[in-house]
Amino acid sequence: MHEYKDPFAEIEYDDNPIQNISSPSDLYRKLHERGVIRGEDLRGKIPQRDPVKDVLYDMRSLASNDPYAWNSARLFYKQGKFMEDFNDVFEDDAFMYHYSPCYQRMSFDQLRTFFTWRTQYRHGNPLDVDLSYLLLYCYELLSLIGMRSKDEALAQLLILWQHYRKDHPELDDHVPGWIKDFHIYYMLEQSFEDFVRQHDFADVFFNDLLLEKNFYFPLSSWKNISAYNFEKSKFYDAHEQMFTDAFYAALDGVRSLCAARDTCIEHFVFQHVHHEFSWTPFRQAVFYPWEKQPDRKIIMPLKEIYLCTANKWAAQVTNKAAHTTHLIGYILKQTEAICREFSGFKHKLRVEIDGNKAVRDVLRRKGIKAKELEDSIVLSVKAYHRKATQIVVNVDHASLLRIREAAKDTQEKLIVEEPTIKDTISGIAVHTNPLMDNNAHDVTAHTENIDEIIGDANENSDKMNASIYDDILDEDQNEWQMFIRSLSDIEYNAIKQLLMGVDAKTFADAQDIMVEVLIDGINEKGMDIVGDNLIDDDYAVYDDYLEQIESIYRNE
Repeated sequence: MHEYKDPFAEIEYDDNPIQNISSPSDLYRKLHERGVIRGEDLRGKIPQRDPVKDVLYDMRSLASNDPYAWNSARLFYKQGKFMEDFNDVFEDDAFMYHYSPCYQRMSFDQLRTFFTWRTQYRHGNPLDVDLSYLLLYCYELLSLIGMRSKDEALAQLLILWQHYRKDHPELDDHVPGWIKDFHIYYMLEQSFEDFVRQHDFADVFFNDLLLEKNFYFPLSSWKNISAYNFEKSKFYDAHEQMFTDAFYAALDGVRSLCAARDTCIEHFVFQHVHHEFSWTPFRQAVFYPWEKQPDRKIIMPLKEIYLCTANKWAAQVTNKAAHTTHLIGYILKQTEAICREFSGFKHKLRVEIDGNKAVRDVLRRKGIKAKELEDSIVLSVKAYHRKATQIVVNVDHASLLRIREAAKDTQEKLIVEEPTIKDTISGIAVHTNPLMDNNAHDVTAHTENIDEIIGDANENSDKMNASIYDDILDEDQNEWQMFIRSLSDIEYNAIKQLLMGVDAKTFADAQDIMVEVLIDGINEKGMDIVGDNLIDDDYAVYDDYLEQIESIYRNE
């Protein structure tokens, strides 16, 4: 016979409610103290206090003033700081799938699973865990929870991403953007660009750095933002490296053209949003701006601007525009057409720019003519090809000096001292037949004026030698004069300005010409006439020719 149990319970109300309940065990004890719980079957069975759960209850109690703030970033930060040094050992493994995980929405088993994993991870034992737990830890790092410095937090975020990104590729959708925001929000000593170089992350941040002058990407990286599918080209398959190098030369040409039109290539290729809008760091993360930020202006790649004023952030960003893919496609196609000519490729490539309205519109807004854009690409690619195929002879000056010394020694050994004119004439007198006494007075008559004869001969010899040296000097001088006369007015003034220390690009921009085209024109004439380039890659006159050029300009 089964024992009957009353399924109902008696509930009493009074005017003195129980307050400050920290855990179920605490509630049991207070109820028992008041005598609310009666019966021998309950006495002695009050649950024992669990110190871990007590801590978790204390953490949850931080939300007592706002019990519905489960997704509050401020509550997350308060709870995270409260638990930043907490360690746990939990043998179970609770599954969790939350889009924006936060402590307040997690069960006790999930909380214990997270803090146990975090304890092991901090001790160098990165266990397998669900993605939501990894994102929760990323949120902690973004708020510097449990970190001694912002640099340590960024380093830990990088380590976590590198270790788990293979098993959880979803991290790639979040972490790169958070790394960029980290460099904006926190004032780090190392720039974003230097950070990318140090860790070889250029491919990860291609969309941010593709137009940065000192970054070089394989041509395949550009296919997703190009309307021209160059990968289907047979020329690309056979000349990928040449195509890539020439394309970057073309970008430099477009960059110079934009500078001459008082704009930049970033705002030419993309659309720059000039009006400011509110910006929040670490998008798609639970983040509370806990640190008061000083007023400042941050300029990021693509000429994006981030402004902090009175602890509030605003931004002017650069976005992909309707003309972006068509403009990139045109530059790529025009570059390939020129490269085909250089390589003797049997099929020519026809390139037109006027057919796309979006490109025509951006050219009109920037004050750039289609022919100017074409010329900037053509001239830059031709200059690249000329430089790439130029034969350069490097002279080892130390070896050259040794060769000269050895040749001098050999020369001295081979030289036989020639008799002077006086010795020769005296020799004739001495070797005159002494038996011919009757002609002796004639010989004496000839030898009486020997000093006069020698003087005239030496004088004529000096004049001849001086004439030879003058011819040599005139030939060298004429070569430089020919070079100077071959220069256009702009080229002539450009060298003059370089000698005066004026920046070459500044001068070129003032003359409405690309600096690369200007310098290449000067060097090409120097190669044809003098036999060498005269201006180096830093746009300065080579030291070997500085004295000759300065001398010419002084005498002009």
